[in-house]
Amino acid sequence: MQNESAKKVMDKAHSDVLTINDEFERTKQEFAKFRAKFRNFMISQMEMFEALEKDFDKNYNISTIVEEDNANISNNSLNQKKIKEIEKFDYNTSEFEEIKSFFASDN
Repeated sequence: MQNESAKKVMDKAHSDVLTINDEFERTKQEFAKFRAKFRNFMISQMEMFEALEKDFDKNYNISTIVEEDNANISNNSLNQKKIKEIEKFDYNTSEFEEIKSFFASDN
């Protein structure tokens, strides 16, 4: 009788070990799937954040805007100086013409 009860205990223990091993293998496979999915998710999130950061730097970078504004300001300043020089030159030319015509009419 003791042999039979010992054999039953051993068979039950062996059955429990096989069940636990099967569950462990299943859990390992599920973890491997989860790990792969999680890794892909994290990679895609990092790529998205890097893209957002590049867009942010491109569109909202203060130094870029200042450089562009400085370039625009310097171009506008040069254009205004050229216009003033042209106006000044035209003004002087017209003034000279008036002076010439005044003296030419006196002769």
